[in-house]
Amino acid sequence: MSKAVAVSFEGDQIKVIHASLKGHTLSVDRTDVLSEGDFDDYLLADKSTEYIVTCQFRGAFHDVLTTPVVKSRYLGKLIESQIRKATGEKDFSFIYTIIGEVTVEKKKALEVFYYAVRNDDVRGIAERFYERGKTVRAIYPAVFSAISLFARGEDEKGIMGVFSTGNERTAFLTKNGALNFVRTYDAYEKGLTDYDIQNINMTLTYCSQSLRISPSSILVMGDLSGPCEINTLPSVPLAGLNRAGNIECSMETYDGFFLTLSAFFASRSSNILSREFRNINLLKNYFAYASMIFIIVAVLCMGFTFNEAKDSAAIKRSVESSVGDMKDIENIYSEYTAIEEEIIKYRPSIEFLNRPAPDIYKLLIALGSVNTGDLKFNAIEARAVEDNAMAVTISGTSLAGTYSSLQSSLKNMIDTLNKTENLEVINRSVDLTKNTFAIDMSYKTE
Repeated sequence: MSKAVAVSFEGDQIKVIHASLKGHTLSVDRTDVLSEGDFDDYLLADKSTEYIVTCQFRGAFHDVLTTPVVKSRYLGKLIESQIRKATGEKDFSFIYTIIGEVTVEKKKALEVFYYAVRNDDVRGIAERFYERGKTVRAIYPAVFSAISLFARGEDEKGIMGVFSTGNERTAFLTKNGALNFVRTYDAYEKGLTDYDIQNINMTLTYCSQSLRISPSSILVMGDLSGPCEINTLPSVPLAGLNRAGNIECSMETYDGFFLTLSAFFASRSSNILSREFRNINLLKNYFAYASMIFIIVAVLCMGFTFNEAKDSAAIKRSVESSVGDMKDIENIYSEYTAIEEEIIKYRPSIEFLNRPAPDIYKLLIALGSVNTGDLKFNAIEARAVEDNAMAVTISGTSLAGTYSSLQSSLKNMIDTLNKTENLEVINRSVDLTKNTFAIDMSYKTE
């Protein structure tokens, strides 16, 4: 829910509404009625910084003009040029509404209603706020604020509205939602009187004869819609403007602060604030956003610095802990070195036991199947000479009684050994005195 403040300048009174906005619903929080002399002090004391303003400009220029049909980006300049010619003014701000297309001398043209105010008049209102450190979001002419509460819709016959600002009345005519005509006149009594009815009837006659528009109804607004005693009736139906459902306040507040309330709903295109103050607002918004971004960046930097400080402290504690553990690490390393020296002593034996060797089981199986005859094996010695080779020596004793029997048995055994796969007899020897023999062989594995 956002807060907003609207101010309406109505004759010698200034009315203020502090309201809460939630979506399209407006709730009135506080109202104030001030004199011209008290308003400046009120601004200084008020904590609000931004205001929506509506004002009845007594010296305004307004009329209907016809322009050629041009692109929208050129229309504003064309209207400004025609206002200069029509009014003779050079320094002014203006707003306009397009009434519709017409045909002039067989050519299409646009009918436009304009409303122009001297920049001195706009500046006089805006400076009262800016000189006291406040910002004016928009300044809406009173008639454009009032029309914002009209029901939007198609009305080919048109509707006339009447409201009061102090001792002045404003009658205006709309058709299909577009403003066509504005007339102001002085009033001498509060509330709706016969004098108002006479002026309303005169305005109706003018609209019918000059503008060719005959309104279907008249809506009186604000304090004009209260109880009244009139002896004359207008020529078309007259009714009070009902309070919209999205405005939450009492009927007394609605009628008494009608113009101030309507400023909250005025169209942005009705803002007549001069270019110099719009530029000030743009700069203020720019600096506000820039300050916000700076604050966000500063907070992020502070957070980053804080995290870095925390990380630095954590790193410092980690380093201190690591330094404290260095002595323990040195002691562990000394113990490791001593154990390693002991292990080195046994490394040759371990390497010997772990060295690769040919598979001896197949050799033993092969020797077990050899027919030795009269020969007896006393010992079989095998040693590895390569990763896949062994030197094998068989020594034994002959049981034969003669040398020839020994030679014959030895030859038969050697022939059998040579036929054994991966086994090759390299040398043989016989000791006749001891009746022993020895056979040297080479055994390889795949």
